[in-house]
Amino acid sequence: MKFNQIFLGLLVIMATAFLNSCVPEDSCKSCEVVTYKTGTSNVIDRQDPIEFCGNDLFAKENAAPVISGTDSIVWECY
Repeated sequence: MKFNQIFLGLLVIMATAFLNSCVPEDSCKSCEVVTYKTGTSNVIDRQDPIEFCGNDLFAKENAAPVISGTDSIVWECY
């Protein structure tokens, strides 16, 4: 009887771990690198979007623009 209780307990723990590992992160967005001419809204270049989630997404959304000569490079997420 005790063996059945232990087995059932382990089964519940394994099922919980399995179900939690299959849950997708809920805070995901597509982000792309966009290059503007500094001081204008003229887009010079736009890279293909990449999906970011969680902390990686937070970092991209809060990244400061990079100024290179007359270009301003930013992450845009949607």
